[in-house]
Amino acid sequence: YAESEPVTIRALAIQEKVFGPEDPGLGPTLTNLGRIYKKLNRHAESESNLKRALVIYEKAYGPDHPDVAGALHSLANLYQEQARFGEAEAFIKRTLEIEERVLGPDHPEFASSLSDLAALYYLEGRYSESESAHKRALEARIKALGPEHPLVADTLNNFAVLYAAQRKNADAESLHRRALAIHEKSGGPDHPDVALDLGNLGQIYM
Repeated sequence: YAESEPVTIRALAIQEKVFGPEDPGLGPTLTNLGRIYKKLNRHAESESNLKRALVIYEKAYGPDHPDVAGALHSLANLYQEQARFGEAEAFIKRTLEIEERVLGPDHPEFASSLSDLAALYYLEGRYSESESAHKRALEARIKALGPEHPLVADTLNNFAVLYAAQRKNADAESLHRRALAIHEKSGGPDHPDVALDLGNLGQIYM
C-alpha cells in the first residue's frame, strides 16, 4: 500500500488540474486514497480524503445518491476500525437509509451494509440488535443473489459467530453447516472456504 500512495496522489493532482477540485470524478480517487491511508493506519489522512469525497458527491448529486451512500459506508468502516462506534453507527444507518430508498431493500449493497451494521452491534456486545440485522442481511442477500451464493454463506458464518458467542451452539452449528454446503457446491470439496467452514465447526464445541 505504501507504493500505491504516490501514484494515487499524482492521479488526484492531474484530475484536480484538468477537471477542477469539486468534480465528482475525483471521488473514486479520493476514496482509494482514503482506503490506502486506512491500511497504513494513517487514520486522520484517511478520514480527510473520505470526507472530501463525501462533500463532493453531496454537492454534485444531492444527499440521496448511491455514491453518497458509498462514501458514508467507507467512513463508517474507518470509524469502526477506530472503535468510534457511535459515529460508525450513525454513518452506516445513513448509508442504509439511502440504499433502501434508492436501490431497494433487496439490493446486494443494502445487504452488505446490513451485515456491517450487524458486525458493529456484535463488537459492542449488542447481541439482540446484531441478530436482527443479521436476519435482515441474510434475507436481503438470498433475495438478491439466491440461496446458494457464496456471499450468503459469508452471512451465515457471521451469523453463526454471533450465536457461538452466546453459547447457542446448536444454532451456530446449523448455520455453519449451511455455509459449508454452499461452499462445497460452489467451490468443490477442496476449496479454502470449505477448510475455513470445517475449522469453524470444529471450534464450536471447544
